[in-house]
Amino acid sequence: MHPHEQLIARLFEGLHNHKPDEMAECYRDDATFHDIAFDLRGKRQIQAMWKMICLPTKEDLPSTIEVTVKLIKAKGDGVRAEVVEHYRMRDKDKYGRSVDNSITSIFEFHQDGRISSHKDDCDSVAWAKQAMGPLVGSIVGRIGWLRRWLAMRKLRRAYLDAFRDD
Repeated sequence: MHPHEQLIARLFEGLHNHKPDEMAECYRDDATFHDIAFDLRGKRQIQAMWKMICLPTKEDLPSTIEVTVKLIKAKGDGVRAEVVEHYRMRDKDKYGRSVDNSITSIFEFHQDGRISSHKDDCDSVAWAKQAMGPLVGSIVGRIGWLRRWLAMRKLRRAYLDAFRDD
């Protein structure tokens, strides 16, 4: 297996096992992450997102995320991965809707072997309908700025320090 493929397998294993600190070690300090909800700059912000996804809420509600890896394939200096994430939405102290989200990830690497760019893509409307219900999900799934605003608001509330300049 190509070393980049091994790193991505380790990243998804960390997600499946709810280990955001191990996941963060896969990224360079200046890495970027982009998906339908987040546009993150730097390992601290990316790690904050993984913590929000993997760790219990402040009210001690555990994460239910499980990851099924369908494909990890190196091509040139990058890697393409296809995964399915299954989880229950969490709202503070209660579980919400069940989500099965198929994601295609594209990774670029620095010469040091760590991730410099991570881009995820999925069907935003299908995800939002599962996460928020058919009516609200149809709206939020189609309005990118609203989706990003809601996600970033939640992330900043949970991990504001990741967004401060030191």
